[in-house]
Amino acid sequence: MNNSNKLVRHPAPHPTESLFGYILRLVEENGYTSSSQLFTLADIPSVKAITTRIKVAQLAYVANRHKCQLEPISYYSSGMNQRECRLLSHTIVTTDLRLRTPQICPECLVDNGYIEGHFDLACMTGCPVHKKVLLSVCPKCLQRLRWSRPRLLECRCGTSFLNPNRALLSSSETDLLDIIRRKALGLPSVPQYPSGLPSRGLQGLSLRSLVQVTNKLGRSHIERQGETHRAGSHDIVRHAAIVLADWPHNFFRLLEILRGGNPRNSTLRITERGFRGLYAFVNYYVEPKERELYI
Repeated sequence: MNNSNKLVRHPAPHPTESLFGYILRLVEENGYTSSSQLFTLADIPSVKAITTRIKVAQLAYVANRHKCQLEPISYYSSGMNQRECRLLSHTIVTTDLRLRTPQICPECLVDNGYIEGHFDLACMTGCPVHKKVLLSVCPKCLQRLRWSRPRLLECRCGTSFLNPNRALLSSSETDLLDIIRRKALGLPSVPQYPSGLPSRGLQGLSLRSLVQVTNKLGRSHIERQGETHRAGSHDIVRHAAIVLADWPHNFFRLLEILRGGNPRNSTLRITERGFRGLYAFVNYYVEPKERELYI
């Protein structure tokens, strides 16, 4: 590479910015029409572009930044486990992320000027700040959002993402997503939530464990409802929030129904290691002989 490969405009990344959101910001700042043009400039093959294995050294060079400025927002993990990756320095697994089908909160983009990293999580289906479901499709062409677009707030078809109609989140969804957001961004915790979620226990979890608990509780509650359709991330988060609201009463109701079948076959059964902070609540509320069945 030579200096002709370097971008004319090269803003610094924000500490809590999504890496692909930063790339899209570079695209917009430099007047490109697609992120693929920037990847070509950085000599990054398209098959390795939108993955957790993307290395930031080549990107840092064309952005005229030292790679140490991009490493904190990188997804790449040098560990032996190929499934492991990172999000804002949290260790997670690749299935925890939603990189090829991004979703955004337009209001957050207007407020911050960049896409926060927690929106890369698959379970982050809504914005707890603005209490709305995230935008996932263009309101005009109805195509799913892609990173390959000319602007942060503009679709490839030219439609603006400002002021789209988006559904409101329930109180329990808002609270659960707020806990996930705060954990991902390293923000101070909130001692109590209106929906009665076990905030202390949930906030004590690692980001990976918090995502794991959300997925397992959500899927278990969907099973309880007898819903046969393939559950999406929004369904899982919504159902997990129902179970965790009014703690521990809704959780107990789920246990009682699962106990009528075979709890050992339930997706609710998770290890103490995976439960971490929330396990302390279960350890207090659930009798030891029942705990052996469910945890």
